[in-house]
Amino acid sequence: MSRILVDNFQEDHIQAAIELWQSTPGVGLTPSDTIEHIKRFLKRNPTSNFIASKNGTLIGTVLCGHDGRRGYIHHLAVEKQHRQQGVASTLIDSALHALFLEDIHKCHSFAFRDNIVGNAFWGNSKWERRDDLAVYSFRLR
Repeated sequence: MSRILVDNFQEDHIQAAIELWQSTPGVGLTPSDTIEHIKRFLKRNPTSNFIASKNGTLIGTVLCGHDGRRGYIHHLAVEKQHRQQGVASTLIDSALHALFLEDIHKCHSFAFRDNIVGNAFWGNSKWERRDDLAVYSFRLR
């Protein structure tokens, strides 16, 4: 039986990650999710992004960065056949530990309201759902 391994998200994981995100309902991709933009995100946040793999194949991801005060989780995704095995929780724990080491005290994650799987995951965790905030976005390009 092969183990699931968690490792730092490197540039050579980007294409497989994008393919996973494209095939995962609830992961919202935008024009900012190009290979070049993900490379930039990884360079700005070199220690807090992780992948999970099995038999050398990427099966899960988490992008996590911070602004110096708060952490932010993006693109938590696990292949459907590997869910309910603790992969997502292990990816989150890895990201939170990296934030802790950088003296970040709080982290936010985002899920689309219609993302049933994602909201079930977060709702069954120790994370607090915030209904007192509204998110506003402005597209520069």
